[in-house]
Formats: sequence, C-alpha cells, structure tokens
Amino acid sequence: MILTAKNIIKHIDLTNLSDTLDDVTLEELCRHSSLEDCTVAAICVPNLYIKKCKKYLVNNKVNVASVFNFPYGDANLEQIKVDILSAIDHGVDELDIVIPLNELQGVNDISQFKKSIFNYVNVLKKISQNKPTKLIISTDILRESSLIKAATEAVIDGGADFVKTCTGKTGSGITLQALQDIIEVVSSNNRCIGIKASGGIKTISFAVEIYSMVSNCYGGGLLTKGQFRIGTSALLVQLKNQLQQTWIIE
Repeated sequence: MILTAKNIIKHIDLTNLSDTLDDVTLEELCRHSSLEDCTVAAICVPNLYIKKCKKYLVNNKVNVASVFNFPYGDANLEQIKVDILSAIDHGVDELDIVIPLNELQGVNDISQFKKSIFNYVNVLKKISQNKPTKLIISTDILRESSLIKAATEAVIDGGADFVKTCTGKTGSGITLQALQDIIEVVSSNNRCIGIKASGGIKTISFAVEIYSMVSNCYGGGLLTKGQFRIGTSALLVQLKNQLQQTWIIE
C-alpha cells in the first residue's frame, strides 16, 4: 500500500496543551490545521481554550478535543464529570480522558484492576452526550504487557470509542511494544474501537511505522478517522514539507 503525507495528516490530533496559550498562538494553530484539500482530524487544547478554538475554526471541518484527568490521572471523579460537562457546554467535539491511575495504585488483582477502569469509563461515557471518548491508558506508566492488555480490554468493555497510548507528560512516551499490546487486544475483540497513538511521535518514519501496524490490525489498507489518530504537536510541519513524498507499507 502507498501512503502519502496527506493520508497521515488526516489522522492527526494537532495538540497544544499549554496552560498559557495566547490568542496569536491559538489562531496560528487553527490556521495551520487546514490545507487546501486536507485537514487534520482535530485540534486538542485545554478546556479554557475550547470556545476560542471553535471560533477560529468556524469555516472548516476540524473537530476540537480537550483532555480530562490530565496528565496524572489523579483527579476526583466528580470533578472530572464537572470538567467534561463544562467542555461540552463550551462546544467540545471529542474527549481525551486519562484512566484513574491514582485508584489503580496498589491494585494487585487483575480482575479488580479491570473492574475499576470499566466502571470509570462506563460512568463517563454515559455523560459524554455521544461525544467520541478516547481513553488514555498511560502505557508508559503501566509498562507491563499484562496491565496494558487488561486496561485495553476494560476500556473496550466500558464503551470507549478509542484507546489511547499515553500523554507523553508522565513517562517515556509511546513504545512499539505497548502499541502492539493494544493492537493484539483490539484485533481479537468483536467490538470496533479506534486506536490513538501519542506520546513522543516526532518523526515521519515513526508515524509511518505506527500507521502500518494499526492498518494491519484492521486488515490492511487506508484507515478511517474512527479507526486511527495520531496525537502530535511536532509532526504536521514536517509532513507539510513533504507533501509529494510517498511511503510503501506492508
């Protein structure tokens, strides 16, 4: 299969999660999200900037996403609910939510581990008002394949729309092994769920490798936005500079 730069751009969640975003930076972020015949999938910003982001994106089809329980997974569930409902009121289109890492510390029983994540996802999915939910399982904190797979299973069973690798803020970032652990669970599950790769994706070659892995998970071929996203702040400029480049993936 031949992959183009635009094929990758269409799956990008263009991210700036700085708490000190100014209007100039935000407007520039929104402007760079669109090419003449191609846009990123979404722009991901803190809750505080959702309204302004929607304003700057009024004439294009880019969604606005925001993050919750971010980045340490230590917020109170009631506060997370308040934050999500506030973001929905501000016009957010997609929800990226860190799993409750604080509740999972010291949980040695894998069934209890899965139950805690399942209940958390299930509760938040019910208040999401059909907004796509991407559950961040923090693979760089869980580390062990058994925990990554268990978290993925719980996220799927809880009703999430995507399972997302990690934030890139709390550990070493994404690894191909962690992504493969997620893929093994997703590919063997009857329920369709998307995969979002994030946490240190800074080169095109790495993004192409990730795309190839996820494509194979879904049977090969080009992916849809519902199947795959890349969370990145650094990749878009590189791809724009190589719009004529193609990559062959197997």
